[in-house]
Amino acid sequence: MTTGDAPPSLHVAARDVPVPPFLSPEARAVLGMGSLGEAEYPALDDLDGWRAMIEARDAVVLAMLEPRASLVEAKVMETDLDGVKTFLITPKGTPKDDPRVCLEIHGGGLIMGGGACCRAMGITNGAVAGARTWAIDYRMPPDHPYPAALDDCLAAYRALLREHAAENIIVRGGS
Repeated sequence: MTTGDAPPSLHVAARDVPVPPFLSPEARAVLGMGSLGEAEYPALDDLDGWRAMIEARDAVVLAMLEPRASLVEAKVMETDLDGVKTFLITPKGTPKDDPRVCLEIHGGGLIMGGGACCRAMGITNGAVAGARTWAIDYRMPPDHPYPAALDDCLAAYRALLREHAAENIIVRGGS
């Protein structure tokens, strides 16, 4: 093969993949939601429909996250980071002089995963990072359309930069 040749490819026909029965009921429920590309969404002007869909999906995700988060010993404080609702999470054993801080941007495609889900994701991911974690509970649709979520994440990052060197900020998140 020369440098101009395209690499070979393998075509796999579309198929249904069963959800493994050995997974927890919560994991099976999440996997059973299907891909976001195939999901049925409410009409764009059906704000109550969007709220209900997001609440239902968050409940499934929270049922999976909360048991793991409850195993983590951490101090959690709800605060405001330059106008952005934020959970400040300090995992047990984090040295007071540790300069690192984790900026946690929760998963959910910028439309779900806020509130209790954000808190639970922040707790578990803060424990993995082993650092103080600022879990950003950014604003989301339908009440706060794009780019509100992005604006909140950038505002939080800029606020952290005023107190922490860039090389000490760990940016992470789900999805």
